[in-house]
Amino acid sequence: MKNLKKKFRFRINLKSKHLLAIMTLFCLSCIVATFASGISTAPLQETAGIVIVPFEKSIEKIGSMVRSVRDSFKDKQDLLFENEELKAELDSLTTQNNKLIQDQGEYQRLKELYNLDQTYEDYPKVAATIIPKILETGTIPL
Repeated sequence: MKNLKKKFRFRINLKSKHLLAIMTLFCLSCIVATFASGISTAPLQETAGIVIVPFEKSIEKIGSMVRSVRDSFKDKQDLLFENEELKAELDSLTTQNNKLIQDQGEYQRLKELYNLDQTYEDYPKVAATIIPKILETGTIPL
């Protein structure tokens, strides 16, 4: 019994370019036939509008949602990139600030030495390097 009820399958193997050409010719022939017959297409247009417009609106909503997600992702990427640039700039400015603080400390020390030099102007001065003496205990005497 099962063999008696074989399914009949009708398949046409067409390449997509051939199918496109056939559909294009069909649409063009429908357009020419409509213009040649002079039949009013207003009812068809209204029906197509009723059917197609909701799909068009929903596709537009989906497209706007995808666009907003893409824009927010792009904005996030831009903010992350800007954040990395600002971190690098902050590191550079912190290093520069530390160097300026060190220079300011050295400037204050040299200013004090200059003022001391101005106070004892009449005395002869000799430049020297002082090396501390380390005791046997490993400590430096105060």
